Amino acid sequence: MSDKEQKHLGEPAEPAEDEFDEDQSSSPEEEVDHSHDLHSDDLDLDDGLDDDVDLSTLPPPLMPRRIILMLAVIVLPIWLILGYTDDLAYFFQDDQPIDIGNAMDYVMVLGEGGRVSRTKELDLPHNSYVRVRGLPVHQAAANPEKGRFSIRIGDADSRVIYQLEGAKIFVEEPLAETRITQFKTGAGPSDDNFVEVLDLHGRLLAFADDDAGTYAGIRDYYSARYGMKFCSDMTPAEVDRGRANLGRGGMVLGSSDKGQGFIDFDSGTDASIYAVDFPNQGDVGFAAGSQGTLLRTSDAGNSWTSITTDETASLFGVAFSDDEVTGIAVGQRGLLLRTEDGGRTFSKPYPYVEQDLRAAAFFPGGQVAFAVGAEGLLLKSTDGGKTWSPRPVLSTPSFYDVILRPSGVLLALGEGGLILRSVDTGKTWAPMVTKTSSALKKFVPGPGDTVLAVGGEATVLRSEDDGQTWGHADVRIVPGLEFTHGFEAAAFHADGQRVLFVGKAGALARSTDGGRHLEVRSHTHATGAVASELAAHVPLPIALAEVRASWDLPTLKSVAWAGDVAYAVGMDAAFVVSEDGGRSWRRRTLPLEKDTDLWDILFVDDQIGFIAGSKGLLLTTRDAGQTWTSMDVQSKRTLHDLTLLSRDPATVLFAGREGLWGFWRQSDDKIYVRAPQSESDYYSVAPRIPFDGKINDVELVLAGADATLIAYDDKTETATPLWEVHPAALESVAVAQQGIPDGPTAHGGEHLALAVGRRGAIFRSIDGGFSFQQEGSGEHFDLHAVALSRDGQLAYAAGDNGTLLVDEGANGRWRVVPLGPKRSAATAPPVEGLLPEPTPALVAPAAPETPPTEPTPALVAPAAPETPGPTVPPQDPPAQPPADIPPPPTEAIQALLLTDDETLIVAIGKNLLRSDDHAISFATVYTGQAELTALHAESDGLYAVGANSTLLRSKDQGLTWAPLGVLPAGQSLRALDGLGETLVAVGKAGSIFRSKDNGASWFPIETQVAVDLTGVALSKDGPSWIVGLDGAVLKSDDVGASWIRMPPVSTENLNGLTQRADGQLWIVGADQTFLHSQDGEHWSPRGTLLSGLYDLEFPTEPGQVGYAVGDGGVVLKTTDAGESFSPRHSKTTSTLFGIDFEPTGQDGVAVGALGTLIRTTSFGEVWKKLDVDLDSHLFSALVQPDDKEGVVLIAGEKGAMYRSDSRKLERFSLVPVPLREDIRAMVLADDGKEVIAVGGTYEDPA
Repeated sequence: MSDKEQKHLGEPAEPAEDEFDEDQSSSPEEEVDHSHDLHSDDLDLDDGLDDDVDLSTLPPPLMPRRIILMLAVIVLPIWLILGYTDDLAYFFQDDQPIDIGNAMDYVMVLGEGGRVSRTKELDLPHNSYVRVRGLPVHQAAANPEKGRFSIRIGDADSRVIYQLEGAKIFVEEPLAETRITQFKTGAGPSDDNFVEVLDLHGRLLAFADDDAGTYAGIRDYYSARYGMKFCSDMTPAEVDRGRANLGRGGMVLGSSDKGQGFIDFDSGTDASIYAVDFPNQGDVGFAAGSQGTLLRTSDAGNSWTSITTDETASLFGVAFSDDEVTGIAVGQRGLLLRTEDGGRTFSKPYPYVEQDLRAAAFFPGGQVAFAVGAEGLLLKSTDGGKTWSPRPVLSTPSFYDVILRPSGVLLALGEGGLILRSVDTGKTWAPMVTKTSSALKKFVPGPGDTVLAVGGEATVLRSEDDGQTWGHADVRIVPGLEFTHGFEAAAFHADGQRVLFVGKAGALARSTDGGRHLEVRSHTHATGAVASELAAHVPLPIALAEVRASWDLPTLKSVAWAGDVAYAVGMDAAFVVSEDGGRSWRRRTLPLEKDTDLWDILFVDDQIGFIAGSKGLLLTTRDAGQTWTSMDVQSKRTLHDLTLLSRDPATVLFAGREGLWGFWRQSDDKIYVRAPQSESDYYSVAPRIPFDGKINDVELVLAGADATLIAYDDKTETATPLWEVHPAALESVAVAQQGIPDGPTAHGGEHLALAVGRRGAIFRSIDGGFSFQQEGSGEHFDLHAVALSRDGQLAYAAGDNGTLLVDEGANGRWRVVPLGPKRSAATAPPVEGLLPEPTPALVAPAAPETPPTEPTPALVAPAAPETPGPTVPPQDPPAQPPADIPPPPTEAIQALLLTDDETLIVAIGKNLLRSDDHAISFATVYTGQAELTALHAESDGLYAVGANSTLLRSKDQGLTWAPLGVLPAGQSLRALDGLGETLVAVGKAGSIFRSKDNGASWFPIETQVAVDLTGVALSKDGPSWIVGLDGAVLKSDDVGASWIRMPPVSTENLNGLTQRADGQLWIVGADQTFLHSQDGEHWSPRGTLLSGLYDLEFPTEPGQVGYAVGDGGVVLKTTDAGESFSPRHSKTTSTLFGIDFEPTGQDGVAVGALGTLIRTTSFGEVWKKLDVDLDSHLFSALVQPDDKEGVVLIAGEKGAMYRSDSRKLERFSLVPVPLREDIRAMVLADDGKEVIAVGGTYEDPA
């Protein structure tokens, strides 16, 4: 094919000449044959014909079939030629397209008198071969595979028609040549949805108003097929308002019949309108849009007046309080406007945010307001919008198991190494120290007070005191080689010593001493295979990898004993059995579909057992697992857990998805099904109190996703939450100076950051502090300090009770470091030659991590104190380091310092400890009279500050310490920073001290601040900063000589501040506050949520409840009036643009990209995705209050609107809308009798 043919749409198909010739050549043969078939008996030869007439020469009669065929031969080519006139003309144009420039050059504008004109006229006729550049706002594809119309020309199966932004220009090109396969536009103001400018080569479809007659057929075709609207099809008012193919235009629609039909109101603007608010559902309302547009109506939307904002950036959200005069509008690049006079004047109360703000709302009452935006931004105001503070999105770990111990103790476990313990039937819970951050999956009850917990990364925890303390077991496949596959479950044999473990990738392991030591049997000959590989001189890691690759079992989810026979079940109908105590395993087949997942197996005794699985599967055996039969649980919902409630007679509990739970009772061999919370997913069920035999009065604990841990009383059918997630109070933050190397979880060049806080909270960022994710520390003590090496590969965290954690390799696997003298590092025995056949070697457990009892002398005696300058009075002799043991671990570690050579300094109580061997051993290098609170490194030495005006310096990498100049007595210092010879120290009650001579003399700096100051960062080339409690932020432009207080970035206590060498700053504080700044002038709240947020909703009646939705199917819920938000499972990963609830807050609807529609009937706790056959974006939903079932409207792209007469959303009908603009928002007005819809098309802010 030539270049010309490739550029154009292809050659038209030639007439099928061979087909016509074949028909014509066969006709004479048929005629001759028919003539020979004539008989004299069939003719009257006495009709005046001569006897010598040759009948064979007479023409055959014209049959109707022949007439039709002849007409077809004549008409078909003519019809084809006429039908492809445009295509033929287009094909035979020049090879090179006519370059018409950018589509924006032909934009239509409003001129004087309200008339429409174009900035540049397009002189080319329709059907021209052109090159044009522009931003597409509509795309239509003719695809035969989807049953749509397709013009077939040569090899071109389908075409794409683009409407370009700003111009009355349409361009058609072959689908195979287009660069956009999934076109997204109008999807909201997000960088992810911007469409790059296209450079199109194709057919021009440009029709002027006076072309209506000439191209009427073509115009009708594109209007019908693609919904495109042309100027001549519009009313003069529509044209004058600039709506003709502009992709924008101030749309306001109204309906007085609950959305059955709409009329067009005059908004008085051609700017797109993105948001609308009627604060009391009355006659007064406000709308916001592009180019700083803000409108007001006092007649329920019939007419609108413009409010001057003096802004050119787009406004994406607007909200007014009940008084209709106090309001806020939010928009691009953190624009936040506030008015107290109904829009006559505006102020900017929060000028710091860099992210786009996309929606705003007032909480009922008018004082509490919220704004949401890009990158998970959530802001709250409690004073009507005067001051704002970022709010956290809480991590909600899933609970995977809960058990009731014979002693009445309740235990629950879940993600992040979390184990909770309750001794009062679940009323209160205490987190246990687990020393792991792996997800824990299952408890394994053992004899007496013994219980195991198993989880990811081959984690096995063991407790012998009903879960009060936990220790680790070693898991080794061969000496010196760790096994890291995750365990999903385990089971004790009746002898109390043998334990079997199952898990990921078919992991199988056994213990013969109650879980203290494990032998891994992931394959029958795994150890022998590794030994053979080693004998062939294959490196150990490669040998292990090869053996792992040979394992063919899927993930195993559960294991159980039936006498001396063990059974394990798992994904894809996996069912394996061991008859030798777990030494070897073999597969068995159950009569199930291969995609059936088996989640749990339980034996009541040696004969009766059950298997729970997907699709409502419940199997039972009465012959020790030889045969299995199905039981009817009256549901297709997955069953996750089986629990033995009582043994004689046996009662078995089961729990699963969407609120399903129930029990089997041996006394009548029947299944009883319950569903207390219609759609909650449960992973585990346990009795809350010891079972008294009355099954209808049973009290349960149900555990599941999204931190679900509830008590359920079957007698009263009431559910009570037992666990609430609270925002972490962060106290320290550290950022690595060097970028992260390329790896599977991070891109090279990014910087690692860590923040720590109360109750063992640790948050990690691998994108330079852009977002943080919480990870398990295995501790519940408060953490006060964190330190990072320059490359971020070594990290320490420390806090109360002498807790010191280390993470080596930046992998988030934290372990406890004992503070003590030199100790031997645990090393595995070497592997030499061929390993013995095939029994795995056991490895003795590591020695318990307890503080040493032998004294630790100081490494080096302290040097004499530095001679103070002439302005410094004599000093008391420095305190000498003690010669006895290090301080007990009951004191809190307040500060850490990791030097460039990775020497670690620890400030614990009144002491300084030092380690130069990566925390293998510590020496006490200083003991004083006051608590030490902060450490800092400068080029001339190390510094420490603390209570009672304590100031220390070390010039020898922390080996010896000496006091510095004198401060007024009683000063409690919290932080220190330096720049050259200048030092600044800050502390309680707003105290600031500055030294210009490396600390020899100090001078107080006066400010009007009285709150405690907690962090300081000095800068040579930019501003210096101090942070403190109550959101205090102080700025200095003269390296700390003077300070001014800035407007609050947050109202929370700010506890930590760090600055990287390039000037970027991070602040952390209470209520999980993260703030980041590139320059110190503009601050961006950061957090655990990176998804952009698009809409807010606060139902009227619940009072404390609200919701936000956004990218990736994010649904956030607050139950504390917005103090914190936590995610809920939305059952979708599509972006959600709109959300609405009926007044009670029980029924709600959220809509999103590509026709996504989800609903809840459980007050936003559980969501269900509905199967809706739509491929366009939905931007807005409106759930109308009604005495009956309620009317629901959903709307989106190109004026698409649908109506359901029931909140069950069983059926939708299309609502006729007079315009084709995107519908961005819908609200109720005129006391709920009027529906107002507004819209436009999103415009690229660039």
